[in-house]
Amino acid sequence: MASWRTPELDRSAADALAVLTLYASGRPEDAALAGDLLDDLVARPDGVESVIGGLVSISAALLALLEHQAAVRPPDALDHLGRLVLQLAGERGEL
Repeated sequence: MASWRTPELDRSAADALAVLTLYASGRPEDAALAGDLLDDLVARPDGVESVIGGLVSISAALLALLEHQAAVRPPDALDHLGRLVLQLAGERGEL
């Protein structure tokens, strides 16, 4: 069983940020690179836990940055994102 750590900006967060940056470009070739990077990262002995921890850290950092830069409270941002996910999943018939 994994032992979850406190989010921090470390190597796992850097790896997660690299994956997110590639996916965020919207370019198919970057998405393929992100997939390859994820394959490499999860192949490590603690890879899955490291990727999850990195994504949690980056998510927390992005919420803090959004609050600081745009004065959007994290609960409001998460609520808005939740509505968007539900809408898109519903449009795709995934709900």
